[in-house]
Amino acid sequence: MPKTAFVIAADSFIVSNAIKSEYKDIIAAAGEEGKNIGDAYMEKFIQLPYKIPAMSPKEVATYVTLLFCQSFLDKKVFEKVQVDFANFTMENKFDIYGWDNITNALKEFSIPENLGKTVGFVTHFSKIIGDALKWNPRLIKRFLNAYEIRSSLLAQSKITDSKSRFALLKLMLIEQKHLDQFKQLNAWVMGNQGVPKELLEIEAYAEGQKKDISNYQDWNSQDLLKLISTDPKFSEVDMKELFWVSRDNLVDEMSGLSLISTRVKSLFNNAYYASSDTIREDVCKKEIKGLASNELEEVYDLLDSKLLMTAEDRNAFSVYYFCIMNDVERAYQRLLEILSRISVSSIPFSLGNKFKEILEKFGNDKKLKELLKPNGRLIRTIEGNNGKQKQ
Repeated sequence: MPKTAFVIAADSFIVSNAIKSEYKDIIAAAGEEGKNIGDAYMEKFIQLPYKIPAMSPKEVATYVTLLFCQSFLDKKVFEKVQVDFANFTMENKFDIYGWDNITNALKEFSIPENLGKTVGFVTHFSKIIGDALKWNPRLIKRFLNAYEIRSSLLAQSKITDSKSRFALLKLMLIEQKHLDQFKQLNAWVMGNQGVPKELLEIEAYAEGQKKDISNYQDWNSQDLLKLISTDPKFSEVDMKELFWVSRDNLVDEMSGLSLISTRVKSLFNNAYYASSDTIREDVCKKEIKGLASNELEEVYDLLDSKLLMTAEDRNAFSVYYFCIMNDVERAYQRLLEILSRISVSSIPFSLGNKFKEILEKFGNDKKLKELLKPNGRLIRTIEGNNGKQKQ
């Protein structure tokens, strides 16, 4: 039709893979030439592709600021901010629309004091928020909605001070990006009457004091230490109250793993709960292997969450095994990473044959052998009779 254009909003990865799934028999018959049929299909009818870029840290800071303005201000007052923001972006699209802009736009209005404090604190962590929430506006808004719910629950317990509210935000960011440390911190807090010594040691290290944190290597990341060291300190507030609202049923789905797509969770469940190793291998080889890199990392996160709960989880190790043996991207590296974080001595010796085949595949990699060394029974199973003679 003349002078007609169609705008198609779609996730090209999902469409491409849907085509691959629909025509898998044709692809199999075509061999190498059929591998890109999904991408070729998209190219046939999309003449002018445009990929919406991920948000930048500055855009996250602006977006978070506007979301809090919308929450704190009356509708008509917020409309003033929206108009000012629209005018601002016409000439300053690469700058942050921040608190100074808002106060200037609302000179004739009374601005809630808590709004300024909250915006100032939250935008300080805009990069961490972006990283934790995949630079996705929908997830960021969902996160801030949950933060407001949890703050309201704190208020029901008569906890309304800014220290507790900001400490809650820090805790939620740890929950999003560092779920293992979130769980560990919860165990420390709930297992002690006062402030856990582990928390005090990590806070001291984060502030630059010379401390031996060899027992807390999982805490030694830049953004995590920034969250720990920024005021208010966790040691200054009632962490049990913060964990209570963080684990409440209203917001229980806000854990980091809940951000994993339904599709990835479904594939993971098909492999993890498979009724036989034959089915498990089939899922790993034919479905998990075809995932994009970011989705594969989500599968590994799910596996790691199982193994962190119990290192005796045969199913999780079996999924890792079949991913590795079928050359799934980064499976071996992720296995090494999780082995360095769990109690290796608890791994069932019955998995010896699987670990033996992994070792053989990677030329008896010294790093893997060293990681498995604490589990003498597993090592003996791997080495078989030769191992007995060496003993």
